[in-house]
Amino acid sequence: MKIKSAAILAAAALLVTALAGCSAPSHRTAAGPTSTSLPKPSSPITLHILDVSGDLNTSKPIIQAFAKANPKLVDSIQFETGSAPDVVGKVQAEQQAGRVDIDMILTGPLALAQMAGQKQLVKVLPTYSSHLPDLDKTLTPAAKDFSTLANGYGVITSGGGWAGPIWAYNKAKVTDPPKTPQALLAWAKANPGKFVYANPTSGSGPANAFIDALPYMLKDKDPGDPINGWDKTWAYLKELNQYIARYPSSTSPTFVGLGDGTYDLAASEAGWDLLEHSTKVLGSSYGIYAFDHPILSSDGHFIAVPKGCPPATSRSTWRSRAGC
Repeated sequence: MKIKSAAILAAAALLVTALAGCSAPSHRTAAGPTSTSLPKPSSPITLHILDVSGDLNTSKPIIQAFAKANPKLVDSIQFETGSAPDVVGKVQAEQQAGRVDIDMILTGPLALAQMAGQKQLVKVLPTYSSHLPDLDKTLTPAAKDFSTLANGYGVITSGGGWAGPIWAYNKAKVTDPPKTPQALLAWAKANPGKFVYANPTSGSGPANAFIDALPYMLKDKDPGDPINGWDKTWAYLKELNQYIARYPSSTSPTFVGLGDGTYDLAASEAGWDLLEHSTKVLGSSYGIYAFDHPILSSDGHFIAVPKGCPPATSRSTWRSRAGC
């Protein structure tokens, strides 16, 4: 299920411009905002947005449209991409240096949980609910349920429904797609280097959906306990590893490799499949399917705000000194 992402992203962008543009320094400290009163900036500001989830593939035009429609709030936008495993260290380094340059982070649930666990994020909800549309009316029921996982530290922008794992494949090369974990293992053995999924520690949605589903599909003794309950899963992954050429550092390269013929079969999710076909990374000769009796999980993307951004009144000086 999808969320009305245009409304949420525009609202979240408005929230961030307000948070980043508090004209009175008393509204922001090194620990983040201390008041829910958010006056608009006295002059347009530059937003710095960090994407560690691949979200800009779809949300960038929406954010740019918001900036264009609100020239009194936003002067320009600096977009930056990074990896989910590195974002905690990056934010920590900026916060410890007292120079937080990031206004908004686009992230998946893994990095969001890690940043929240390190107390790096502003608790946006319910603190600033009055500055957003009524999310109860904007979000789908599935998105509402999924957004509770953020515990107020992120505004969900997409996801909440069943996402994956599903499988993208080259129809010309894979004429009989494997429909069970055992069949996938046999296919990978017969076609070494042709099956791919991203490094799960990167926060890749398709990779994590695949790994999370395995203990259920393989009927491990305790799917909720990776340390003591995944004997079958770890044995399966160890064997599968023999036929994996590499684990890309993020999801996007898996589909680029699928599209250019490096791979023939890749772990995917519904949202990723729509994106890769709409952007022509994958053409009509690439299909998608699910396992027989699939085990599916939810995924989602969030907007988060790091603690410690400077107020609008000091932003230009701050960034010039920081070399931004």
